[in-house]
Amino acid sequence: MSLPNPDNVALLCSALTDTQDPKAKVFCNDLLRLVVLAFTLCMRKISKNIQLEFPNDEDLLTAGLITKSELEFLHDKSNGNINSLYLVPLNWAMNRVKQGKFDNLIISDRKEIMRELIKHRDGLYTVDVYQWEKIPPVYRQVVYIAVYVFFAFSLLSNQVLENGPDTFIPIFLLLKFIFYFGWFKVAEALRNPFGIDGDDFEIAAYLARNIWSCNVHLQSAIVGHPVDQNNNNVGNTVPNDEVAFKIEDLKDKIEISYFEDDNKRCF
Repeated sequence: MSLPNPDNVALLCSALTDTQDPKAKVFCNDLLRLVVLAFTLCMRKISKNIQLEFPNDEDLLTAGLITKSELEFLHDKSNGNINSLYLVPLNWAMNRVKQGKFDNLIISDRKEIMRELIKHRDGLYTVDVYQWEKIPPVYRQVVYIAVYVFFAFSLLSNQVLENGPDTFIPIFLLLKFIFYFGWFKVAEALRNPFGIDGDDFEIAAYLARNIWSCNVHLQSAIVGHPVDQNNNNVGNTVPNDEVAFKIEDLKDKIEISYFEDDNKRCF
């Protein structure tokens, strides 16, 4: 299972629309905003981090992820819990693509964008379905009891019954203890990977990355590919393995946050 991202939709918007047209720019912006909105609503259902970032529905409006009319519509259809309707923004995005084709904003086949929207929907639905399958609490209790009883009897069975004192270190029993309780910690972390612990997924950072990526794609499409007029050989050579840019350079990544400033809008 992998979390969906809007990169493919953003790339298709750049490729299949005339980003120099002001109407096309608005179309791409609205389309990507709806994709990110669907992701945010889905993650608000299951992620503590996103719930802390957007505790109220009005915070989505302030951030620019949703319009006032869209928020009112979701409130009317969901009785206040708009997170359950996270698929509705993708439906709006589909209708936006259809209308964009009629308005000649999409210069090529719109099915490619629709296909990516469906993939995005499938990814969100898969994440949501995993949250439905709750592990019964009795499973956890049985495992805990079994492990603790096992080590209690192991401590007794590893004792040496002799007349004189015999001091030794039960190495294999200690290794079992380390492995078993290490697996316990891993299992506890996997119970809710969308929590707020240090070992959980950084959903808030992932959302900020998606918003940043959408803005970068939009700005790059509007500006276009910069061409060096003084060097005719650019683009005729393929970088080799010793290029200056290495993947290791990305380890110290730039932290991008769209939530530190209350007045910052995502779109």
